[in-house]
Amino acid sequence: MEEKIIEISKITHDEELEKILQKYPLEEGYDITVVPIDATREKIIIKKVQKEEKASLTK
Repeated sequence: MEEKIIEISKITHDEELEKILQKYPLEEGYDITVVPIDATREKIIIKKVQKEEKASLTK
């Protein structure tokens, strides 16, 4: 799986992140990184990791 990048506003951060975690659970090998874009936006990078790599939520 190639990286999937989703941009969200910080106002809806918790709701959007919860939806993303339901769709791409860490337990199934997805790595999710939250990267600030500016004061009001963030981008979320989702990658499928190999089984030997450890999935994590990074901010």
